Amino acid sequence: MRVLLADSSVYHLNRMVKAVKKRKDEDLEIHVAMTASEAYELLGNLKFDVIISDSNLADESGIMLLGFVKAHIPECEIALYANIDEQTLKFYTKTLDCACFSKPADFNKVVEYIHSLTKQ
Repeated sequence: MRVLLADSSVYHLNRMVKAVKKRKDEDLEIHVAMTASEAYELLGNLKFDVIISDSNLADESGIMLLGFVKAHIPECEIALYANIDEQTLKFYTKTLDCACFSKPADFNKVVEYIHSLTKQ
C-alpha cells in the first residue's frame, strides 16, 4: 500500500512517518510532500492508495488537494488531519466524504487508520 502524507510541518511529517513505520508493515510505502505542488507531482508519477493531508499547505489548501484527488482518483482513500475546530472537521467529513482527524489530538487515530487500511 502506498501512502502520501502532505503537511507543511517537517515535525509532523517526521513524527507521523516514524510512528507508521514503527509497525514494520512490509506492504507500506510512505511518501511525503510539504506543498500541494509536491503532492501533485507525486500523484502524477505514482499511484497512491491513501492520501492524508493537513488543511494548510504552503502553496494551496490541503482541502483543495483532497478535493482534486476525490474527483480524479476516486479509488484513493483520503483523510484530513488538521488543526481546526470540531465543527469544521465535521463539515469536511461530510463535504469531502472522508475521514477527518484533529491535529495533534488524533495523532494515534491517524496511525491506526493507516494500519487498518493495510488490512483491507
